[in-house]
Amino acid sequence: MSLEPSMVVELQHKLDKLKKEDRQLADEVAHLSLEPLTNDVQIHRLKKRRLLIKDQIQKIDALLLPDIIA
Repeated sequence: MSLEPSMVVELQHKLDKLKKEDRQLADEVAHLSLEPLTNDVQIHRLKKRRLLIKDQIQKIDALLLPDIIA
């Protein structure tokens, strides 16, 4: 299955946005973890959101770079 060039560009753009959001969430979790009065519920939600983003990143990667059986 081959993707249309416009679809590839769209997926790459979405992938870039997701990776940026993942980095921001990682920074936010790290920052909140250092605070003396941490909000564990907030950190848990951020980590859960981050896992969802990582799943989306993997799905897009799989579409852009399909496994090739030689």
